[in-house]
Amino acid sequence: MPLLPATYFFDEIEQALTSSTLTIRQRSVMAYRLLVELLNEATAEAEVGLSGTFPRLHYVCTHLNIPPEVYRRLNDFRVRMSKVEQVEEITLSQALSYDLRLLAKFVARLKETAIPAALEQLLPKQDRAWREEVKIDTHVRRVVLATKHPDFIEVLPADHPTGIALKIWLTTTDETRDFRYLYDLLRPGMSLNLIDTKSRDEGLEAALIIVEPDYLVDVTAISSCFQPFGITPDLHVVHRFLPAPTGRPLLLGNFASQLLDEAVHQFPLNYAASIQRFFKTNALSLAATLQSAPLADFHQEAQQQQQNLYNLVGRQFVPELHVDNHEEVLLEPSFFCEMLGVQGRMDLLTRDLDVVIEQKSGKKEFATQGPHLHHRIQVLLYMAILHYAHHKRYSEINAYLLYSKYAGKEGLIRVQNVPKLLQQAFEVRNRMVVRDLEFAERGSADFFEEFTPEQLHTLSCGVLWERYKLPEYLDFINVFRSATPEERAYFFRFHRFLALEQLRAKLGSSQREASGFSAAWLSTLDEKMQAGNIMPQLCLDRGGYKTSATGAILEVRLLFLTAPREEDISTVPNFRKGDIVVFYSYEALCTPDLREGMVFRATIGEITPTHIVLRLRAPQTNPRIFDRRSTHVWAIEPDLMEASATALYRGLYAFLSGEKHRRRLLTHTCTARVDTTRKRQLSFDTPELDTLVEKAVQARDFFLLVGPPGTGKTSYGLMSLLKEELATAEHQVLLGAFTNRAVDEICSKLVAAGLDFLRIGNALTCSEEYLPYLLENRTSEKKNVAEITQLLQTVRVVVGTTASLSAATSLFALKHFSLAIIDEASQLLEPHLLPLLMAEHHGQLAVERFVFIGDHKQLPAVVQQSERESQVDDARLHKMGLTNCRCSLFERLIQILPERCVHAFHRQGRMHPEVARFANVHFYGGLLRPIPLDHQRVVSPYRRVMFYPCVPDESSTFTPKTNQAEAQLIAHLCRQLYQETQECKPSQIDWAVELGIIVPYRHQIALIRRELHLACPELSGITIDTVERFQGSERETIIFGFTVSRQSQLNFLCNSQFVDETGHFIDRKLNVALTRARQRTLLVGNPHLLREVPLFAELIDECVSPSVE
Repeated sequence: MPLLPATYFFDEIEQALTSSTLTIRQRSVMAYRLLVELLNEATAEAEVGLSGTFPRLHYVCTHLNIPPEVYRRLNDFRVRMSKVEQVEEITLSQALSYDLRLLAKFVARLKETAIPAALEQLLPKQDRAWREEVKIDTHVRRVVLATKHPDFIEVLPADHPTGIALKIWLTTTDETRDFRYLYDLLRPGMSLNLIDTKSRDEGLEAALIIVEPDYLVDVTAISSCFQPFGITPDLHVVHRFLPAPTGRPLLLGNFASQLLDEAVHQFPLNYAASIQRFFKTNALSLAATLQSAPLADFHQEAQQQQQNLYNLVGRQFVPELHVDNHEEVLLEPSFFCEMLGVQGRMDLLTRDLDVVIEQKSGKKEFATQGPHLHHRIQVLLYMAILHYAHHKRYSEINAYLLYSKYAGKEGLIRVQNVPKLLQQAFEVRNRMVVRDLEFAERGSADFFEEFTPEQLHTLSCGVLWERYKLPEYLDFINVFRSATPEERAYFFRFHRFLALEQLRAKLGSSQREASGFSAAWLSTLDEKMQAGNIMPQLCLDRGGYKTSATGAILEVRLLFLTAPREEDISTVPNFRKGDIVVFYSYEALCTPDLREGMVFRATIGEITPTHIVLRLRAPQTNPRIFDRRSTHVWAIEPDLMEASATALYRGLYAFLSGEKHRRRLLTHTCTARVDTTRKRQLSFDTPELDTLVEKAVQARDFFLLVGPPGTGKTSYGLMSLLKEELATAEHQVLLGAFTNRAVDEICSKLVAAGLDFLRIGNALTCSEEYLPYLLENRTSEKKNVAEITQLLQTVRVVVGTTASLSAATSLFALKHFSLAIIDEASQLLEPHLLPLLMAEHHGQLAVERFVFIGDHKQLPAVVQQSERESQVDDARLHKMGLTNCRCSLFERLIQILPERCVHAFHRQGRMHPEVARFANVHFYGGLLRPIPLDHQRVVSPYRRVMFYPCVPDESSTFTPKTNQAEAQLIAHLCRQLYQETQECKPSQIDWAVELGIIVPYRHQIALIRRELHLACPELSGITIDTVERFQGSERETIIFGFTVSRQSQLNFLCNSQFVDETGHFIDRKLNVALTRARQRTLLVGNPHLLREVPLFAELIDECVSPSVE
């Protein structure tokens, strides 16, 4: 990422100082954004564990020896601006010029230059008088580590600008606590939370110390490290890689969870109806698990658990658990507890937080007939969340483990707080986090090279360990020991890559604003609004619930108190139907904060200008659950699903333990097989399709179809390959793609061809016309496992996103595929494909051959870490063509597959040759040719590619993701296009396919919609979207607005540029934008700014810049 020049920052400071059009609050926010921008740039090459602005500020000031007084003033500015919504304007006004002086000095220090004389004349001549230092009380919580010693550490508080270091004792006066283990874990700059501190010997002593608290760890991950044979965080490392648990116990556990929900919802006691509901959503798992086993035992135990649960709810809720009202019970509420660095989802909780129940379907501990240790730890952590973060006294919390296998009181066990065990749990949590940081920074080779199963055996437990666990862990480590050096190098590099991606998903990246899940509390409301990551100020529609036949709440509807109006661009959310989210209530006059209470998880079912519908992932018992005080409103924020990351870890281990030839292919230690004796069975429309299909038939491992824009890689390529494969009666085909949009397109081709198929995935992300093909709908009428198995054998084509297919592990236990065709393969990272590449069916590869379809010169995979962080330095991996982990498998295979295993389309039927010319010459080496179709032959009186210069106004500096002048110009161009057609036959024009607008930012979309509604309301329904959302689409005319108004935005605009295998300089985003139009492309942007990028300068020079009437 190129560094921004000092002049950029000084110019921005001058504008914030002198602007007459921006309010004092806007100018203050502008100054704070500059500080954040500076810190993000300065820490781009820093260690990975920097979460939030305060650790970044501390890191920069420490490493650059910034004077303590400057550090204190900068932190004072940061603290004030982190709560800018609550700061009075008079305070901001009094501080702004001094803050800007401070910022200018900071820029000068970082950029090693002097403040321009003209700017210095405008700034105050001296710093603001420093206020008296605030005495820090004992309730300090968030700190950054300054120094460490064997018995104490010194820390700097985040929320106090004084910069005074505090001594925190690692030795304690409580025999249940000893934090000296932290000495070996901690390093300067780490963030810590100090819980319940008290004064002691000129320092502080804490009840709990939480390392990197923004890195939330799931409660179940911590508790799984407590086993009868050992207590160690190393268990988490091992279990993360092992295949997902399967079998009857897991199936019974999932079913028992449903049965508890039904009992609480007061469904009628009807086992047949319950198993049918479970059958509908778990058909594959049931078929895979129970097809070869008798069902009688499963049904008998499940019926007994159902009876036990109904008895519990009917007879024990009131007298024993003091749950007086079913309507006060919440099912599976979630808590994100930054205070303790954990997150959790409780099975059952009363609304007053007095009663928490965790259900288990298995047996109690054999020797004691009490609870298992890891189950107790799980409940202790839930209790700690309620106690520390939600101020419940331990004496008020009634916590239970419910073993639903047992009837009555025998299955209900009260859990009491055990401080020593809780300390152990948080020690394990801290060690887990530090281990994850180490893996992300330095990799895991040392850990696995030195690993022995005895590391896990820290407790005496003879038979269980010797007979069961030791053989399991020996098998695990033997997989590493038997792997080749190339395979181990591949594993370790991608493990480090995945660990850093997971870290970025949690803590964010300096290259992406308000990124990472922790941005929910580390970013200001303004930053989250600018990023589109929050929808606040929503109210509950009490008449908008959707319920099941038995009254359970399935969906809620939230209304916009202030709808996302076109005139208020900052309120436009970045959410779509099908997104996974969390929602929670908060006081209307306060800043929304998901840490403050219980959180509901949901999927967006619908978004309209007036409301949003949320489908609950855990249906609730009664609308009263959502009742809040009249002063409360609701907010929605993105959720983080760690299950997808776990699937990638397991796929990586599956590579190491999987079929030998496939491993050798991926490490390029053998050549992909080609059998030239095989011939295609069918004939196709063109000689090129005949050639393509025959080459693909002869490729016995991997085959690539390179499809530039408009070449018909799906319509013709994919469908021809599919029809050829299905010509052999026993063949089965798996069809996958990166996005649901691409899967919808594949489904449309299958329907048009009259081919039957099953779709794996979620109804909310599936177009309505393909819902009948969803697995859960196809199986809804099936009565037993045999009918499911018959359906899977009969339907020969299975379709889904690669993520959905990878998660459907039971599918491969039931079905073998002769071929998988993966569309959009150039957008898929290697770890995303490993679960499919290495999937097994009865000990053999589940998929024999793969065809990958894509274009590596269009949009790449989305990666959180920087290009420097993901680069590969190992010569062994370079020999495989693996130079950067951010590159797709498709991109690597282009370099290493035999020529016979690659086919490229060059004839395109979308763009007129003049429209295609720039992309063809600069990105495709001049190889693209028109088919030609009729529209590609037409001679036009107007130029087909034009550039309209547009210089933004000052307001675009405050809201850099919008450009008012550009929006008005684009609306004007749209009106011109519309008026031109009125002279022809306007009734014949479908503007939805005639015109599309592409811009880089979501906020600019909303601004253009507003201007378009004013200028030409007839076009209000046309598609306006980002490049990422437009890939795969086409229109007759495309208008592409560059939008950028600041030099710093050029990095974002150019972040997909690379040099391809032929030496061509490729800009993937620009390539997509320039190849969406059939007839005309109109470009709008600031030429003075864009010319700083050589490729953009060439584009502008090749375009005509007409005057705008």
